[in-house]
Amino acid sequence: MVHLTIRARIIFWFGLIITAILCAFSVLVYFNFQTALLANTDDFLELKAEGVLDYIDAYWVAQNRKGLENSRETASFIKTNSRNFVKIAQNRVGEIPVDPALTDISLSIFSTEGQLLASSDSVAKNKWLSPQALKAVLKGKSFFDPLVGNLSRQPQASRRIITVPVVEGNTIICILQLAKPLTDAQRTLNQLKIKLAMFLPVSILLVVVAAWLLASLILHPLKSIIHTVRHITADKLSSRVPLFTTKDEIRDLSETFNDMLEKLEKAFLMQERIVQDVSHELRTPLTILKGEMEVALKKARSPEEYQATLTSGLEEINKINHMVENLLLLARFDSHQSGLVLKEIDFESFVQGIIDDMSLFAKQKSIVIHTDLTKDVFIRADEQHLYRALINILDNAVKYTPQGGNIFVTLKKTPDMTVLGVADTGIGIDPNRLPFIFDRFYRADTSRSSRGFGLGLSIAKTIIDAHDGKIEVTSLLKRGTSFLVSFPLA
Repeated sequence: MVHLTIRARIIFWFGLIITAILCAFSVLVYFNFQTALLANTDDFLELKAEGVLDYIDAYWVAQNRKGLENSRETASFIKTNSRNFVKIAQNRVGEIPVDPALTDISLSIFSTEGQLLASSDSVAKNKWLSPQALKAVLKGKSFFDPLVGNLSRQPQASRRIITVPVVEGNTIICILQLAKPLTDAQRTLNQLKIKLAMFLPVSILLVVVAAWLLASLILHPLKSIIHTVRHITADKLSSRVPLFTTKDEIRDLSETFNDMLEKLEKAFLMQERIVQDVSHELRTPLTILKGEMEVALKKARSPEEYQATLTSGLEEINKINHMVENLLLLARFDSHQSGLVLKEIDFESFVQGIIDDMSLFAKQKSIVIHTDLTKDVFIRADEQHLYRALINILDNAVKYTPQGGNIFVTLKKTPDMTVLGVADTGIGIDPNRLPFIFDRFYRADTSRSSRGFGLGLSIAKTIIDAHDGKIEVTSLLKRGTSFLVSFPLA
């Protein structure tokens, strides 16, 4: 199978379509011109037939008057009895000065039975009258016979024929027929055919050249994009595709590439930071485990000492296990495999249960939790995951609120949303660090003296987002932090 480039396909299809249009146009021009030539010939023959009839009528009127003046019988002036009828018709044609188009017209006169009475000596004599023409003229109508011969293949034999009735009084007394060869029309058509045959190849060549130029113009920006993308590697994700001034699909493609590169750069940076943070977080418990085991192995210990070492090691292992579970949870949400089981829940009772669970930890620091919860608020949520998200937010508030502080939990309802607020009187967050608090392993406490791994708020935001919710945070240093969590009403 031949694989064509985009340039080749543009040239091929553009050339093929325009060539087909030119061919169709040429055929249309040729046949329209042929039809126009035949129509002009018909008009010409019809006009000349009327002229011949007018001349004959004028002649016979003059002959009748002259006969009456000489007391001759009027019957001798009936057209069918005159031997000069054809000669008169020929004289009518010959009286047109400097008109070579009339010299090749032949005149024929037939009886009403279709018998040839007389004909001219011009070329292309007519010696027959078609049944269709006879039937039409006997009804008093003019009739154009179809072409005798083929205009394209037998130009010398092709003629156009008009048949008209000759009327005396109200009676059709004979039939006049004019025939004109179509040699001139064929010559004109042949010249047109030659010009079209010369025009088409040149036009097709110009179309191909135009298609090539058009393809080059279209693909030039793509070449620049390809060149840039080829040089982008994992350590050069800061590079961007150039944006063109035109507002078209190429610019949309460039912007899409740049958006993708920006997302990839952020993902790589986050991945790099997560790896560093995981390494940092694992190093501490692993170092403790290693140190305690090395100490325990230096000499024989009592059962109590071994038990203390194992207990300490188990604590560190539990920390590592908890961190791994959190990372797995985030990974499942990232891959949309969280398996949320949504059902309608009474949000006020749900929040009150979380507050009750946190009250024990708050009392240990003499922290008072104030509540203002609106009743009859229902949302659709996965209880297990939502509990984990909200408990992390409240745990964060208790953790960073000093002894004797206060936490305010409110639940309000709007026409289509429910808003949960958690505000504390804690240490607050530096405004420069506030945009990053939902990042994984990020801690506003740079000393890392607080418990945890910096995954709580990240998990909370991930779960809230999975519920089509929204979490916002505001904070003032040494004055406290406020979280607003919104969910659609059930």
